[in-house]
Amino acid sequence: MQFILKKLHTQCDRQSPAVSLRLIRLYAVASVAWTPSVWADQPSATASSPWSYTLGMDFWSLSPSAKTDTLKSHIEENSNLFLPSSSATWHYKNASPFVRIIGDEHINASTSLHFKARADQTVGSRIDELNVQWEMSPKLGFRAGVVAYKTSWCQAYETHSPWIRQTDTLCATKQFIDVTGGAPGLQIYTNTSTESTIYQSALGIYNPLWFRYAPSEYGNLVPTEETFVVTSNKKWGLNLSALNIDNGTELRAAYIHANQRGYAPDPTLLGDSAHHYDLIYAGINMLVLSQTRLKFTASHRIQEMVFNAAPESYDLQLKTNTRTLELTHQLDSKNTLAASFSIIKLHLYHENFYDANRIYQGTIDPALLIPVQIYGLAWRHEFSKGLFAIAQYTHSRAGTWASGWDTGFDQEYYPSYGHALGVRLGYQY
Repeated sequence: MQFILKKLHTQCDRQSPAVSLRLIRLYAVASVAWTPSVWADQPSATASSPWSYTLGMDFWSLSPSAKTDTLKSHIEENSNLFLPSSSATWHYKNASPFVRIIGDEHINASTSLHFKARADQTVGSRIDELNVQWEMSPKLGFRAGVVAYKTSWCQAYETHSPWIRQTDTLCATKQFIDVTGGAPGLQIYTNTSTESTIYQSALGIYNPLWFRYAPSEYGNLVPTEETFVVTSNKKWGLNLSALNIDNGTELRAAYIHANQRGYAPDPTLLGDSAHHYDLIYAGINMLVLSQTRLKFTASHRIQEMVFNAAPESYDLQLKTNTRTLELTHQLDSKNTLAASFSIIKLHLYHENFYDANRIYQGTIDPALLIPVQIYGLAWRHEFSKGLFAIAQYTHSRAGTWASGWDTGFDQEYYPSYGHALGVRLGYQY
């Protein structure tokens, strides 16, 4: 938030009186109706210190209809609810700590160092950003190091987010970090503007294998997870964003592509694998009332994997679609309310099987079809001296249409639902 106010102040000094009036209007809008936005891409430490820290405890009470999954990686009635216990990196506990660290250090007038790290039971301990940013001009710059893909509006580092855990699965579970997180790489970014709109863009290349940053990342289609070895993981991505300074409306569009290779050393699964995916993301964030914002995001990802094994091989295609609608209302300086609704659809289709000589044996279509609906309500209250609390309720409903060897190739339906009630007690400084 400090960045946008500083940037608007600077632009007011540089622009004509008419343009300055628009910028001042946006300054007022931003001051009374703050929300996570495009500008979350920028440094977000406090004005008094280049470093900020957020830490505390999360407490959850979960009530899923299915306590466990019927068959891992195939029929997962519990995991597909995407409740806080789903795909946790650490052993899940109802009470668990969390930490967020943000740091921005200016080396000289055009060079700065940026750092973001977090630790919680969902993603474990990870550094999402550790890069040097070089600003060649006000309109052009570079980032090198561990850089964020900037493909989404995830709120992991938003200091005033009303959510403990977002309902958008791209932001809520570790299995999508490969498209919403970051990796070692190089980015070129631009900042331009007209009288009514400020534009930002970034183009980057990434390799999670560099410096052993994420040596086991392979999308979410990993065969024999414990023994699989990733040998190549190359990505590139592009994102565009625009902010209308007359009405505060923001737009974002992003694309990321990955090519990955690996193999399984297990003697019963000799062979290698090739995997690639494409993700498209788009969103709009707008004021609907003076202190109420509406945000809509959508994503579409296509994954394809070929696994050559002994005595047989197979290939898979997976489509994942997400849609999220979120409403945030600032009651006053200390209270924020939020409501969200997400739809997720995972479709594993065209599961083709081959024998040892790569001769086609058959197809399962669809192998899996998983629609999920997640509803969320949240309330955040700010106490004095950096203390805050968040209360959140989440309801999730999922259905798994499964067919394959385990069902005799007959499609079967496995419904499930679950509730989660959470409280976060935190401190920021």
